[in-house]
Amino acid sequence: MHCRMVVSGGLITLGIFIEYGDIGGVPAAQVLSNLINTPNSTQRHLDIQSIDLYWLTYAVGPGLGLGQGGLVYNLGRDMTYDEMRRPYHYGDIIDRLRPYQVGHYPAPILSYVENGGPMTEDTTASMYITPPELNAAVWSSIIHGARGVVYFNHTFKGPGPSSDNFANTYYQTVQSGQSISIYAQAKATDALVKQLAPVINSPTAKNYVTVSPAATPTCWRRCHGQVPVE
Repeated sequence: MHCRMVVSGGLITLGIFIEYGDIGGVPAAQVLSNLINTPNSTQRHLDIQSIDLYWLTYAVGPGLGLGQGGLVYNLGRDMTYDEMRRPYHYGDIIDRLRPYQVGHYPAPILSYVENGGPMTEDTTASMYITPPELNAAVWSSIIHGARGVVYFNHTFKGPGPSSDNFANTYYQTVQSGQSISIYAQAKATDALVKQLAPVINSPTAKNYVTVSPAATPTCWRRCHGQVPVE
């Protein structure tokens, strides 16, 4: 699986091949506790914990993205398309994963963010993620404590099918209605994440600020004796 990755420890962008296996259906806490068989027949705990739920392009119909969104937020129904296509979900899912770590092997949590149209149902450009949405999804993930961001770098249908979106001309081109390309936006977002690495990796300053409305995602860090806001 070829992905592009921003690691919040070193905060660098790189091409990386990730070895992964399907562990669906196993409770998350159990997954974190169990040893996993690796391709070379050794056993180890998970190195990275994540979930690939592509909120901004997954809203393709009941029973798929909309149904999963309803389950995550315990709505008792499918989400609407408008409810689903909101970048703050990427941060919320980090919060949902974190409690599973309590009392178990604490693998760092990474966020998956699409950079095109990851579903075969994404057949038009309007179904693809936009540059502002990508930027917002990355920052939502980091504000909620993700230790890295993996870009899902594949598109299967629509005007820009590709096995390497960032290397594809479509994603390097400014599309209709946008002011920047997906490639340039990801590059700019990654550069700012890297620039702010000392702040992002500093301790959280708890109970330092209140916001209104209360649901506004905010994270404060204590860095070199100062407390800048994310």
